[in-house]
This record gives sequence, structure tokens and C-alpha cells, in this order.
Amino acid sequence: MAGRRTRKKREEHVSFFYQNTQLGLSIRFTHVPGGYTSVHYHDSVEIVYPLNGDASIQVEGKTYNLPKRQVTVVGAGKLHSTHTHDTWGMALAIHVTKQALVSIIPDIESYHLNCIPDEVTTEQFPAYRELCEIMEKITRSYISGKGAFEMEACGLILQAIALLIQNFSVSDISGTKTSAAAASEPIRQTIRYVEENFKEIITLDDVCELTGYGKESFCRLFKRKMGMSFLKYLNEVRLTHCCHELAATDDPISMIMERNGIRGQKQFNASFKALYGMTPSEIRKQAYASTNAKEMPEDPAVV
Repeated sequence: MAGRRTRKKREEHVSFFYQNTQLGLSIRFTHVPGGYTSVHYHDSVEIVYPLNGDASIQVEGKTYNLPKRQVTVVGAGKLHSTHTHDTWGMALAIHVTKQALVSIIPDIESYHLNCIPDEVTTEQFPAYRELCEIMEKITRSYISGKGAFEMEACGLILQAIALLIQNFSVSDISGTKTSAAAASEPIRQTIRYVEENFKEIITLDDVCELTGYGKESFCRLFKRKMGMSFLKYLNEVRLTHCCHELAATDDPISMIMERNGIRGQKQFNASFKALYGMTPSEIRKQAYASTNAKEMPEDPAVV
């Protein structure tokens, strides 16, 4: 089975990563620093299984809790952001590429997956519980350190995908999904561009030229789809990267700030505290204090 795995020190954000290119899936056990992660999307289905910490997720403008030991699924191409309310959280995150799903079910793109804890129906609950038990088995297998973890985990993930398709997929026969996707494409173009270039100077003219929109039309579309102005989004992306570096490195704050495209210490401090509720120095101190507390749960309980 073709794949690669890495284990990193507990001080880093990712404790374990495995990718199987043949099956089109990846497995990640990750420590998530407290605070906000800016709006982004994946060209894959994302299965999130929080192991500890208090967090929430916003998907296409709607906010949901991320309860511990409960599965949340984010569809491919869905705009989403997360907010970890504790100093650190830990989660199992699984990605399955859209191409892999299409190879199994050719018309999968005419469906969308809806698996959010708050929206699980009584009829869906047995399948949902089974999904949570599968994620728990993957977690327990990883903790045990036994051999062939990757093989077992891949088999379990395929079972989870089958459950999702059978019980949590909704057919789109109205064509609204196609029109919504078309409206979201300029936003996705902008997100890709910002993630690739946020360290450089980015202007509204740059993204309007990229998307082919006039300034007023682009600003209206962006605000409607993202719930914030473009400049606020750009600032949040830069602040998010700064926050992660503050928690993971010993570099001076001024260096981190400038490296991530932010100019002006006073404005940086004010924006950072408004977003995270703490100053950059307080975030760093909190990260240091919690370094030894970032442990994998030894005996997680099934939902």
C-alpha cells in the first residue's frame, strides 16, 4: 500500500501525518493552538474528530460547535474557519480527495455530504454513532502503537466514507449547487491567491484583476459570501499565521509580524488582541505554559 508517514515532536503542531496517494486519503493527529484559523477550503472531504479542547467551526457562514468525540464533516470546496477556545486543542483530521470519491461513485458531485452533530436526525443517529466509533477505533489504534496502523486506519476510513454516502449524502436535483459553486469560484480564487501571497503587498486592484470583477461588485460578493470585507479577511489571514508562529517559535514578535506581511507594531497589537482576546506576548506565554500539557488522551471514551 503506497503511503508515507511522519511523526513529529509533541511541541510541534502535527504529531502524526500519513498520506496514501493511491487511496486519495490522509490521516493527521494535530495539536491546534488556541485562537482563530482564517477562512479556507480544501479540494477534499474533511472529517474532523476533536479529541480535547473547546472549539467551533464556521461553514459557509454558519457557526457550529465542535463537540469532543463527535464527527463533523466538511464537504469539498466548502468555505470554513475554526476557532479553538482553549489554549490548545487536539483533533484527528482525515482528508479524502474528491478524485478518489469520483473514482468510486462517478456521479458523486451531484450529491453533497451533510454530517454536522447539531443536524443529525433520529434516523441518522445509529449511523452517526457508528461513524464516531470508527474514529475512536482509529484513535485507539494509533495510541496503542501496534504495527500495521496505517493499513487498519485506511480500511476503517473506507467504511466511514461508505456510511457517509449511504446515510448523509443529499442529491442536488435543482441545479442550485451549480450556481452556488459558480458564485463561490471568485472567492476561492481570492483565497488561493491570498494564501500564496499574504507575505507580500496585496491590493484590492490585484484581486479584482485576478477575478475579473469591478471593485464594487467584488466587494459586495466577498462580503456576502464571507461575512467580512476583503481587507479584514486579508488581515485575519496574516494574524493567523503570526499566532501559529508565536506559539511554535522563539522568533522576535517584530520579525514574525514583518515576515507575515504586517507593517506597524501599534496596529498589529490592536488587531491581534481584537481577534484573539490576548496580546502577542500573552499568547506566547500561554503556549509555553501549556507545552507539557499537550498529551494524547490515553483512554478516550466512545460517544
